[in-house]
Amino acid sequence: HPLHLNLLPPLTPLINYPQVQVTVKLTECPEHFATRIAATTNRQTALRAEDFTSNDEVQIRLQREFQLLHPKWFYQVKRGEWGRMIGGPPQKEIYRDLGGGFRKITSKEVAQSVMAFAGYPGEAKDGIGKFLNRESIVTVTRDSEINYEKIFTEYVRAAQLLLPAVIQRRVRERVNEDKEKYEWLEYARYHLIWLIGEILRDHYSIEGELFPHDRAHQVTVGIDDWFDGIYDIALIAVDESVEGLKESREFRGYRELFRTPMNYRQIQSKVTNAIRLAQRISSPMAHLPA
Repeated sequence: HPLHLNLLPPLTPLINYPQVQVTVKLTECPEHFATRIAATTNRQTALRAEDFTSNDEVQIRLQREFQLLHPKWFYQVKRGEWGRMIGGPPQKEIYRDLGGGFRKITSKEVAQSVMAFAGYPGEAKDGIGKFLNRESIVTVTRDSEINYEKIFTEYVRAAQLLLPAVIQRRVRERVNEDKEKYEWLEYARYHLIWLIGEILRDHYSIEGELFPHDRAHQVTVGIDDWFDGIYDIALIAVDESVEGLKESREFRGYRELFRTPMNYRQIQSKVTNAIRLAQRISSPMAHLPA
């Protein structure tokens, strides 16, 4: 943790405070042991999952890239950065959104949205610590795995990460609006992000977890036009899945239903029918960027 010298009178040398003693512990070790040592020896301030990646070169580069987007975003890598911003409130105004809030986002929020978007909705909610601590997360029922290095590579761009993050925020808004209509909706937020990702990947014939940079930017910019229609498709798919899974003898409540990877394929299988049903009413795909 940095020593904030500005707590002392300006230009006053520390030598004038002989009563101040600072304990410093230095550990020389291979670089790959640093995170483990920090996690096991820190007892005064509990480390959170996002703290383990806050000094990564990739994260620092992404922070700069988010500020170069149009409009620019504040990507918080270290806890408290937003509050400590040099320049204070006037400087924060450059991130002011037209809706009244700020375009600021944390590395943890981005990681969770990417995990859900990539097809790991339950793990995005309950396994984010493992992901940010660089442990591989395997979902047997989807025959795949994901880990931090697979997403946060030296080639990943800010726009690729912003698309899942913006989708997550829109999903959260709709869930807050609709939660009285569906008693399971609060547990399904990350699954809705995942299904929206599946629909978009299928529509644009995209393989892999993230969209190419240019396509991601294009889809993000046009989100006001297409989001509600695609969200409704995902909602229909989840609703149909829930009705079927509730009849199972293994049903132990909605929370457990959405935390169980064994149910992922069942939920995913309803997407095609949901698209057909939605197309009878409107043409939701027509609002996606060409």
